[in-house]
Amino acid sequence: MKDTNELKKFQNINSVATKGGIVFVGSDFFSSLPLTELAHAFRVDEEVHNRSARGASVADVCSNLEEFVLALCPCKVFINLGDVEASEGMATSEFIESFERLLYCLHNKCNAKIYVVSMAAKSELHNKYNIALKKLSAENGCRFIDISSALNSAKPEISFFNAIKLYVHRELNFTEIMLMR
Repeated sequence: MKDTNELKKFQNINSVATKGGIVFVGSDFFSSLPLTELAHAFRVDEEVHNRSARGASVADVCSNLEEFVLALCPCKVFINLGDVEASEGMATSEFIESFERLLYCLHNKCNAKIYVVSMAAKSELHNKYNIALKKLSAENGCRFIDISSALNSAKPEISFFNAIKLYVHRELNFTEIMLMR
């Protein structure tokens, strides 16, 4: 990650942010999303925080986990990383090893549900990463969300949020479900 000012900004915002919400952490795609507006449009009740930075790698997030995620004590974390590594031509095995370290740190330092979001299939390496991420997610108790078709639509931001909305909304208990009838 080239911009260290982004980390300082996250530290400042985290000090006043409401804890316990949903954190989106990623690189270029997530950093460009108007997540607050999308959450409002899709009637998400939880606080939504975007802690994504242009050019962020898995290693960057892992090294600065406090600023990206932990300070917010999230109930859910959505991760979309790998474009930086793919652009550098990192081997799939090395990328997955790095991503597994990130998941390990998250599992050990917070009690959030973790959702791994696929990357746009821009290259064969992206496709390999996505296949390996799906397997890694299953092995580590995370949910893998394939959004590749949403990213190819005319309105990728809206299609993306529409694809993940079931995972973003808080889970209803039995009584709430019965009252909805």
